[in-house]
Amino acid sequence: MLQPARTKFRKAHKGRINGHAERGATINFGSHGLQALEPERVTSRQIEAARIALTRHMKRAGRVWLRIFPNIPVSKKPIEVRMGKGKGNVEYYICRVKPGRILFEIDGVSDTIAKEAFDRAASKLPIKTKDIKNLSVTQLEKELANYKKEQFNLRIQKMNSQITNSARITVVRRTIAKILTFINQKKKA
Repeated sequence: MLQPARTKFRKAHKGRINGHAERGATINFGSHGLQALEPERVTSRQIEAARIALTRHMKRAGRVWLRIFPNIPVSKKPIEVRMGKGKGNVEYYICRVKPGRILFEIDGVSDTIAKEAFDRAASKLPIKTKDIKNLSVTQLEKELANYKKEQFNLRIQKMNSQITNSARITVVRRTIAKILTFINQKKKA
């Protein structure tokens, strides 16, 4: 089970998870990554279960990088203990995950194996995730063109009152913004 060797303080407050991840939001080591889409506290057991599911599906081919670590202690009082008398003992450790944070990265396997492995790992985690690839600028521009075509078609459907899922417009618009952000980051680097 993952836990820190030492912490500055033995017990911690619960805390809040605000905003989007600024650090750890891009793929740095592998070719594929599993990205968090919502804020959540992920326990060390959940991280370990997801890691095991990844490595087992990949049949120990390729390489796996853990991009999160449970460093925040969670304390709990025993059952049927009265209120007061201080904070309980540390039971387990968690990691606060912000939306956009890369949880795992893998390299050295095909796209289909990576997608299936991430699906299995995501089923072990309490948050919504998506798998992203480390694409080149030309590949990102191709995806951008596809999403812009879809956005155009959705707008036409909306004007003619033929749209079935109006929430898809927002999803496509945000995806276009993310792709443009990735393109700008890659051009700067």
